[in-house]
Amino acid sequence: MAARHLNFTAASKELFVTPGAVSRQIKLLEDHFEVRLFNRMARGLELTEEGRFYYRVAHEALKRLEEGSAQLKRRGREGPLKVTMIPSFAVHWLVPRLEGFYRTHPDTEVLLDASFRTVDLHREDMDMGIRLGKGTWPGLHAELLMTFDWVPVCAPHIMEGDHPLREPNDLAHHILLHAVTRDNWSGWLKMAGAASVSLDRGPLFNDFNVMIQAARDGLGVALGRSALVRTDLEAGRLVQPFDIAFPSQTAYYVVCAEERSSHPKIAAFRDWLLHEAAEDQPRAPKRREKG
Repeated sequence: MAARHLNFTAASKELFVTPGAVSRQIKLLEDHFEVRLFNRMARGLELTEEGRFYYRVAHEALKRLEEGSAQLKRRGREGPLKVTMIPSFAVHWLVPRLEGFYRTHPDTEVLLDASFRTVDLHREDMDMGIRLGKGTWPGLHAELLMTFDWVPVCAPHIMEGDHPLREPNDLAHHILLHAVTRDNWSGWLKMAGAASVSLDRGPLFNDFNVMIQAARDGLGVALGRSALVRTDLEAGRLVQPFDIAFPSQTAYYVVCAEERSSHPKIAAFRDWLLHEAAEDQPRAPKRREKG
């Protein structure tokens, strides 16, 4: 604490002891190692070279101790399998299939943490996650779950309204719905040969779920992740006006801490997810590129 704050008083407040107690402990360390750890300056404290070295070593040791304690706590407690993911994946893909996992694993309780926050799987009380990215997360075991394309979707009545959707350029008469960024629509329109369609019309949503609901309600045409809109397409809540699919640069991965990849509960849920994703792939819409 003293090395981090460079102030005995600030360190003492965090440790709930007196500044004198902190000073005495530092003196004991310096006497033990026979080196000076701090220079006492008029303006405060300054770490010596030996102090900086020892701070790095101690900081890393405490970090590893904290991580090990969290892992030991998880191993020693029988509880639900805790899985983190972004809300859109939970709503549109996982939850509709979860009953199948309980049929084959009735004794495993699953706790779903659906949030936009990236959980630290080493330090936080979470067993595994499903992440959207390129598969490179240091210290994590990652297995590809599924790839996806960006496909246009809209409410059925949009197809035959005042401005029917017959070809991609007809999108110029409709509101385009965007999730977080307009870049995906830009790429799709270029692939479809409709780059002149303006991207400026239409709202941006920070939540894929809200954007898809807006598409269901007929607000406009959304660009959806093929794996997540499939159920809506099959149920007729949405239609895909064009069979042009723009490949995503990211994919879904099942991740967990490297040292926990063989844990029975984690392995069982991961195997089930991979099986479900493999079963789902043949149903994916065909990709057609415009040339």
